[in-house]
Amino acid sequence: MDYDKTFHFVNKTKNNTIAAQGWIAFNALQRMRGLLGYENLDKGQGLLLKPGSSIHMQGMKFPLDIIFVDKSMNVVKVVEDLKPEPRWKLWKMIFGGWKAHACLELPVGTIQETQTEVGDIIHFYENIEKLSG
Repeated sequence: MDYDKTFHFVNKTKNNTIAAQGWIAFNALQRMRGLLGYENLDKGQGLLLKPGSSIHMQGMKFPLDIIFVDKSMNVVKVVEDLKPEPRWKLWKMIFGGWKAHACLELPVGTIQETQTEVGDIIHFYENIEKLSG
């Protein structure tokens, strides 16, 4: 991924890791690109589109689990195993609802594995690598 920092995403309600290596797309260009052009998203990875209350799967090469959160990072909607849409098909938008503020894109199976559900609270922390000296 073309991002300067990585983040650790945690489901504070369930006390488990959602993504140990995640990225945040803050600017419009990063959010528009999202995961387009990538071949896959490895287990333990994730991309937060912030802000981002809706997404599309047009031209994607792999399915995703999606967690929509509000401004306080409370889960407002989950979508499991969202399939890619062919490029020739009309765009289909997936909306997180009127409370959704951001969207966390994850490998399929993450929602089930972490038992993430509406009402859970998500936190994220910047990954800081220890310097050896």
